[in-house]
Amino acid sequence: MRDILNSYTAKELRKHISTFNKSLGTVKGYSKLKKTQLIDLMIKKENVNKFKSLSLIHISEPTRLGM
Repeated sequence: MRDILNSYTAKELRKHISTFNKSLGTVKGYSKLKKTQLIDLMIKKENVNKFKSLSLIHISEPTRLGM
């Protein structure tokens, strides 16, 4: 999961968190975090299931890895 999240920019990660907040719940305190801190927040035990869909999106986007 960490490898997948590392392939996104900090701006993209914030956008995913924002989208999640609008639809399912609240993850607070992310707007000022750096990329590594965003990833740590997203893989915390209480949040990891909220962002599992990113791994599915990532698999369907082979160009993200330059393939």
